[in-house]
Amino acid sequence: MAQSRLEKVGTIFSRVSNLIRTGSMSMNDRPLWYDVYRAFPPAVPPRFERSVPEIPIKQILYREDIIRAKFHKDMGRGLPAVNMTDTKHATVTQKMINLCIDIQKKKGLDLEEAYQEAFLIIKTEELTKPTFSSRGEGPSIASTFKEALEKKNQSEPPINLSVKEILSDK
Repeated sequence: MAQSRLEKVGTIFSRVSNLIRTGSMSMNDRPLWYDVYRAFPPAVPPRFERSVPEIPIKQILYREDIIRAKFHKDMGRGLPAVNMTDTKHATVTQKMINLCIDIQKKKGLDLEEAYQEAFLIIKTEELTKPTFSSRGEGPSIASTFKEALEKKNQSEPPINLSVKEILSDK
């Protein structure tokens, strides 16, 4: 190459430009981005010496994220397993978030007080509730498979082929 490959010496654009200028690279072999960069150069050249601006990072946490994190921390390993195929029933975490937000709206409490009240309700509800296997609720793997098979059969017409028809000379 015409110059050092270190980014401290020059930008990639300047290196490619110099390769084209000296004839080491033909204009036909230039990268796709070269014409775009030449037509629309950056307002401030991307140099190694330029310091990074100190821009504060915006917090993108939602209220639900705070409730979820605190709930998972408080419950620890006491949370039940989640059936990812079950879209009909809300998870314990989702019930907690909805309950906490409802309590906060109805009673006008701050987030911490609403969380404590909702946590007590969910904790007692989950401790007294039997598991899926003893309740018989929630889809089993067999019933989920059966539903998927029925959907597939409804959407696709049946194919009626026989080996005799395929191998016949007709």
